[in-house]
Formats: sequence, C-alpha cells, structure tokens
Amino acid sequence: MGVPAETGERCQCHSDGRTRPALLPCRDLLSLGSLETESLHCRHNRPLPVDFNTHPWPAYRHVTDPSYPENLPKRAVGAALAPVLRRCVPLAGQARRLWSFARLKAQCPNLHASVVVLGTPEIHGTLDIALGRGLYLYPELYLETRETGFIVIGDDVVISRGVHLVAYSGISIGDGAMIGEYASIRDANHRIDSESALRHAGHIAKPVSIGSNAWIGRGATVLPGVTIGACAALGRNVGWRFAQGDFILFLDGDTILHPDFIKESLAAMQDPATAVVWGHRRERDPGQSVYVRVLDLDWIYPPGESDFCGGYALMRRDALQDVGGFDDTLIAGEEPEMCRRLRAKGYHILHLDVPMTTHDLAVTRFSAYWRRAFRAGHAYAEVAHRFSHTADPLWSAELKRNLTHGSFLLGAAAASLVLSAIWPWFAALILGLAACAIGRSMRRAAWKSPSRVTRLLYALHSHFQQIPILCGQLTWRLDARCGRRRGLIEYKGAPSA
Repeated sequence: MGVPAETGERCQCHSDGRTRPALLPCRDLLSLGSLETESLHCRHNRPLPVDFNTHPWPAYRHVTDPSYPENLPKRAVGAALAPVLRRCVPLAGQARRLWSFARLKAQCPNLHASVVVLGTPEIHGTLDIALGRGLYLYPELYLETRETGFIVIGDDVVISRGVHLVAYSGISIGDGAMIGEYASIRDANHRIDSESALRHAGHIAKPVSIGSNAWIGRGATVLPGVTIGACAALGRNVGWRFAQGDFILFLDGDTILHPDFIKESLAAMQDPATAVVWGHRRERDPGQSVYVRVLDLDWIYPPGESDFCGGYALMRRDALQDVGGFDDTLIAGEEPEMCRRLRAKGYHILHLDVPMTTHDLAVTRFSAYWRRAFRAGHAYAEVAHRFSHTADPLWSAELKRNLTHGSFLLGAAAASLVLSAIWPWFAALILGLAACAIGRSMRRAAWKSPSRVTRLLYALHSHFQQIPILCGQLTWRLDARCGRRRGLIEYKGAPSA
C-alpha cells in the first residue's frame, strides 16, 4: 500500500541504511484482502546544510557565486538578450502553433479554425479521422487508423501530451472529454496464432467509446470494447471488479486517508450483514474560503447506522456483487442510490465515530459553490424518482422540503422587491422572519461548531443553498420531460489534463 509522500520529501531511509524513493499514495482505489498487522519503522533523512561557497570541491562554487569568471559572460549575454526574448518568445510560440495547425490541416482538410494545435500530431494509416471544433491538442499526439478503423473526436476535447489513439475498428470521443498525458486508447489486440509470427497474425478489434465530459487520467490504457460513460460510477465499477480483495476501500484523489481507519473499519466488518463502513471526513484547509468553512460542517454526521454513505467508504466485495455495483447511468448520487439497494437486501451501512479522511473541497468561487448545490439538486431528483413508489422512498421527503423552502425564498425575495416600495414595513417583516430562521438554524448547528461566526455562516448557507438545489431539481424534471440527458456536472472546473 502506498505511503503518502510529504511535500519536499523525496526518499525514505530504511533499517538497512539504504535510501529508496518514497512511495506515492494509492488514491482512487485500494483493494484490501487479508490484512496482517506488522510493525514497520522507518526514518526520513533530512538534507545536511552545505555551504557551497566554502565547500572544498571547486566545481560547486560557480553555482552560487555570481562573480565567478565563468558566470560573467552568461550574465552579460542574459542581460542583453532577455528583453528581446521576452518579446520574441510569444511570437515564436504563435508561429509554432500556426505551423502545427497548417501541417495538421494538410492531412485533415476539414480541420476547423477553432482547433488549437500546440505540436504537430504524428498520423499514420488511412487518415479516416474526424476532428471537432474547439479542440486543444498538446504535442506528441499519435493518431493511427488501419483497415476499416476510424477516429472521431467531438467538440471541446482536450488531448494532452503523448496520447496514442490506434483504431482498427473505431474510436469515438464525446464532447468535452479530457485525455490525460500519455494515455493509450487502442481498439485492437494481436490475434494469437501459433502457426505464424505475432506481427503477421492480424488483429481482433472492438470499437471503443468514450462519453461526453469523461476524464481519462494520466497514463491510463483503454483496451478494445471499452465504453466509458460520463460519470464516476463506471470507473468505480471497473475498479472493484478488477480488484481481488474481500473488502474494497474507495477514495478520491483529493483525500488523505487517516492511518487508523483501516484497522477500525475492518473490526466493524466482523458482522457479515455490514456491507459499508465509513467514518468522519473533514476539510484539510477550511480557512481557504468562506465556502469551504461552511461546507466543512456539511460533512459532520451523527455516528451509528445510516441510510447511505458518501464516495469514501470501505465496502464488502460480496455485497457489491450482490447488488451489481454502482449505477453508471447516474451523473451524481451513485453511492446513496446503491446503499438504498443494499438496505433493501438486508445489509447495513455503519458510520463509525472515527476520523476517516481529510478532504480538499477547493471551492473558492461562488460559481463553484452554486454548481455543487445545483448538482446535489439534480441527484436528489433523479434518485428520488427511482424509489418514489416503493415502501422505502429515498430523498422524497427532502425533495418536497426543498421545493417548499426554495420556492418560499424566491417568492419572498421577489415580493420584497415589489411590495417594499408600497409597504415599507413588508421588507422589515421579511427581514424579521429571516432573522428568526437563521437564529433557529444556528441553535440546531451548535453541536457542529463552537464558533458563533461559523454557525452564522452555516445557517445562511443552509437556507441559501436551497435555491440552487431547487434549480437542479427543476432542471432534471424538465430534462426528463423533454427526453434529454445532462452530462457530467463538475463544480471544481475542468481538471488539468
């Protein structure tokens, strides 16, 4: 299992005295089979202070001494060329982009002018390639089409450095997808034929489809026949089905696991009826913005048996197989929806009173705050609709409360603007009612935080968020009525590919 490497920590010193590279954390999925406790002791080397100016090796002196004779020509040339290069480098970059665009257009005549080409792609084969608008193509892109294969890339797709796309059947990438550095997408494998050499045995090809707004991480390999949808649930399903352990621990890349949680959660899994165990999640830096400060309190749940969990939990593999895993047609709310199906089969979801993860919400703008609440409303509506006519409806009551609460807030705000000019006391009445509601919410949140300022901000948040949640709920209803399907709703912005 990976050990998180701290910032600036590049090596670990082991008991045998040898230095080895530090391990990186396993972030998205950890497979836990039989776990044995073993005492491991390691100490980290700290760099010794070295004064290179007084170091006996003269080769180090020119690194830090500007007056060293070998550095004088560099200083002179740098001072002379720096002003010119500051003006020329941007022009050279633009010229390089134009040249790369022209070379790509020579091979793909229908290339749209909105495509940004940072480096000329390497293209081989039949050139059966269709490129959408607004693409952002990094250098070292490799495109190859053979036999009847084709490559179709939708609009606003970002393809990072060193990506390989090889098609013998067909590769399609939906609008808004992002492909990380050095990913490889291939729709064919070599045919195994003992009577001929592998290079002459031909290929077995199955088309690959990547949905809109999907994100393929750095170094990922997508093999023949794979279909990737626009949600996290599909990736989670692929992960737990590939893993071999009896228990699966789900984490995201913006979390750090508490070192004691695994031991605590495995002890709680002794009951075979317990399918899911999760613990407390808190923000790593709640002071980075007022949004994170209040949303940090949203993570606080009372311990004990719960109806559902979030995206970070330890789950029993047999239970996942029993219900078929996550529903990969959902763009959000896949964990509570699956927990509802688990409870229907008699399983339990247990919230332990122990720390599990620290999280980096990274919500620093109002637009991100709004989109996060909007996505929650979309998930509430879609999941509640699935179980609305069952004996155990999930989120139906919350949906009705949001419809009432959000509509009242919008109606009160509109009435205040219209009627305050006629009856000035009406605005005072609305403000008085708002003060009473906020005070009540502050008292109810007293167990979550001792800070009155934090509780005041949290009370304002708990009421205001009902408006974007209502918008998300109504948007899902409208999309369902019109037969539309919304893509992935991200609140952190487009991840860097």
